[in-house]
Amino acid sequence: MTHAPPAAPGLLSRALADARSPRVPRTVPYLPERAFPWGETGPHPAGAGAGLDLDRVLRLSLAAPRNAGGRLRPVASAGALHPVRAHLLVGPGCSLPPG
Repeated sequence: MTHAPPAAPGLLSRALADARSPRVPRTVPYLPERAFPWGETGPHPAGAGAGLDLDRVLRLSLAAPRNAGGRLRPVASAGALHPVRAHLLVGPGCSLPPG
């Protein structure tokens, strides 16, 4: 069985800093949307049986670097120049209340 290499230290911090940088990504061709296999069970980010602190996840995803001066990235992330549709599927053990 082949395992993916471990993530480099600070990869998330660098990716979020790049997302808030003035760098404009290169234009990529549009690929039509395709259905996502929502029926499949995805990996649990905190490990089996651990709760997901949604507040912390959202704060980290929206946090700008200290030296950013409060400015966010001028274009959509993921190299796109059109809106990006994100989906967050949560279940039992999440800090988000039902409903």
